[in-house]
Amino acid sequence: MSELSKADDYLIEQIRQGSQAGWSQLVQRYQGRLLAFARSQLRDRSEADDIVQETFLGFLKSLDRFRTRASLETYLFTILRRRLVDSFRRRGRRDEITVCSLQDSNRDSSSGRAEGFYQPTSHELSASWYMRQDEQRQQQEERLWQALRQSIQRLKDEVRFRDLQIFEMVFYAQLRNKEIAKTLGIDEKQVALVKHRLIKRLAGQITSDDSAAEFELADESLLTHLWEQHRPSCPKRSTVGKWLMGTLEDTWADYVSFHIDTLGCRFCQANSRDLQPASEDDAANSVRDRILQSSVGFFRTRG
Repeated sequence: MSELSKADDYLIEQIRQGSQAGWSQLVQRYQGRLLAFARSQLRDRSEADDIVQETFLGFLKSLDRFRTRASLETYLFTILRRRLVDSFRRRGRRDEITVCSLQDSNRDSSSGRAEGFYQPTSHELSASWYMRQDEQRQQQEERLWQALRQSIQRLKDEVRFRDLQIFEMVFYAQLRNKEIAKTLGIDEKQVALVKHRLIKRLAGQITSDDSAAEFELADESLLTHLWEQHRPSCPKRSTVGKWLMGTLEDTWADYVSFHIDTLGCRFCQANSRDLQPASEDDAANSVRDRILQSSVGFFRTRG
């Protein structure tokens, strides 16, 4: 989930050149999963639809400044989450977006929210984060992200899904070691050991003379930020499709089931719902029409 695909790159270039057809294809491609995510966070479907429309228009307005190696899906979800947070705050609700449903079972009884609930921090992203980050910090985070991506890919290649599940619950769902051990039915010490090995490996992959990067690595919230931003463990959309059809090999099918059903990754759940047969509805068609109609002015100025 970390790089802009050739297909998306082509569509973005077409849109920059004023192609309404390219814009329509992009909206068609991503609208369903964004609607599924927004509707899972809001009881009012019409409000969810409005926020998805705002998300697409926000992306279009910032298109000339759009420069990112992240996937377009991840970037659009970033804008959507910001819009949702803004909506919650307007109604006096704060920090109520979870990236994993497993967080819901880890609520802090004193505050009424999960320990790992999404909350804006010093690492929080806005839609323009990609363009404005401090160069030195961006370089540090890029090195750490590459090290994390390589470690996660190695686990997938070696089919070491138990370790990957632990990492997801530590850094993605932000659960305590005790809760992770209970969920997986393993010893708490094993969780701590696997976590320690990952951090040690990441530190070893970052140059020893970069003291600032090593210092930041000690802050686990940075790893959580990178995990949420790039979602290195999320299965590809095509893999989710195969899982739905029952054509994945058993080890991968078990992992995808854990990721979607047990961990409850909100983004992959949204993809799963969007891939279900007959997931399109009249309301979704109406939202798409509104998005295309409200963006006409953008293309007129480029005509």
